[in-house]
Amino acid sequence: SDLRLPDMRHALEDALASPSPDQSRIEWLWAILEPQVRRRIEGRVERRIRESKLPARKTLEAFDFAFQADLSRDLFHELATLRFLDEGINVLFAGMSGTGKSHLAMALALVACVANRRVLYTTSASMLANLNASLADGTLSRAINPFVRADLLVIDEVGLEQVESRSAARSGLMQKVLFPRYDHARSTI
Repeated sequence: SDLRLPDMRHALEDALASPSPDQSRIEWLWAILEPQVRRRIEGRVERRIRESKLPARKTLEAFDFAFQADLSRDLFHELATLRFLDEGINVLFAGMSGTGKSHLAMALALVACVANRRVLYTTSASMLANLNASLADGTLSRAINPFVRADLLVIDEVGLEQVESRSAARSGLMQKVLFPRYDHARSTI
């Protein structure tokens, strides 16, 4: 119990109580380790999702590609491999409201969370409001840090609110986030 491995302890107790003569030593050991490993992975994924601030858990499987016939399902499955993250490539979704841009961005963010990548979801207006507030109290560099550090930054709803144009024009805050991300080859959707 000092090691905080309760799943492993229970699996060991079960394995010792009813040993299976058909199991190899490796199979026996894996039967003990697997519940603890699975629990740790599930906990890590949940933590990544929680830290990402995703407003909903959207998946590529739930997206209606028939509704958007011009979209390439193959392209999005390629994006789901997350190679674009490894290569520091940015992705831009452009289109009219209600076409699924947010759904697809959140689905890719969820895939990245499951792959243990640091993800941060925000709307453009929320990010700029946060950064503007940090200008007032002198904490801009601290406020920018989470946006720059994320392996994948999803900035949704770009250009939809007036606060963006007023805020961005005054201080160049969007560039203060995007330029360091570009320099460190960190992907942005």
